[in-house]
Amino acid sequence: MSTDRDFTDVDETTAELRQYLKPIRVGSFLREVMGWIGRALSAIERRRWSDLERPFEVVTTSKAGLRLVHC
Repeated sequence: MSTDRDFTDVDETTAELRQYLKPIRVGSFLREVMGWIGRALSAIERRRWSDLERPFEVVTTSKAGLRLVHC
């Protein structure tokens, strides 16, 4: 999945690359692979991390096998 047009443009400049890989844009991935519909895609189209109500939790595991949650 990429937004880099050097990968996602379908033309002669990417023909060789497309023989080995199938680069896919974010919207196409969400629609084709994840099954999202147009309304859901439109709702997140311009969303930014700062729009989220609370930060994501970062979960790590200690050497002792304990689950650590960092907010």
